[in-house]
Amino acid sequence: MLRISPIFWSGLVLALTACGTSPTTNPFLDQNSLRVPTISLQNPVNVGEQVDDSYTLNVGFGSVVLGDTWTLFYISEAADTKGAAIVQDIAVSNHTIQWATSKIPSGTYYFYGELKSNGGLITATAPGSIVIDHPVEAGNHSPTVSLSSPGAVTSGDTETVTWQGNDADGDAVTYTLQISSDAGNTWSALASGLTAETYSWTVSQPAGLSYKLRVIATDAKGATAADQSHSVFSVQ
Repeated sequence: MLRISPIFWSGLVLALTACGTSPTTNPFLDQNSLRVPTISLQNPVNVGEQVDDSYTLNVGFGSVVLGDTWTLFYISEAADTKGAAIVQDIAVSNHTIQWATSKIPSGTYYFYGELKSNGGLITATAPGSIVIDHPVEAGNHSPTVSLSSPGAVTSGDTETVTWQGNDADGDAVTYTLQISSDAGNTWSALASGLTAETYSWTVSQPAGLSYKLRVIATDAKGATAADQSHSVFSVQ
């Protein structure tokens, strides 16, 4: 079907108005009111693709028109938080983005996009993830960490979670504490940026039988180590 640009119709309306005439219908507006824009993140497609310095992200669109824009964000698995926008308010004619990752900490990242149109905001999440794996500085040793896993805990109680960390180079180490309700298949953050080797956890998770905790240690040079519960525990 022939699609006439909104710029053409806008000029036509002005011209007809100047002549004392206006069109009875505007096919573009009729079509625009019915369309439902879509966004799909097509690359990465596989969980765990690795990258060091840069990565190409490909985005697909459907039912978009001139004026629609899109923004792409990343989410860190370690912190379970949305990072800064990789690109922001980009024209839909641009489907490929090169993401410079040299200043992004090593770790696993997921992506989601937002498509803005006059019909609203459409969002989509990429099915895959990438692992940013920067080379550790030569001679640097990764930290070590060992987690003391709790037994059964009760919702509403406060539990003290402890671990032991060390860095052979004497670097400062920070910790991220995560929890999983499905025996370690997925994780979410309890706390991040910790410097002490203990955390006071007020249990607010729903009852379940397949919980695990994980602690990630990161030294000042970006090297990491992790330890998790060696068996599941329950929240009652």
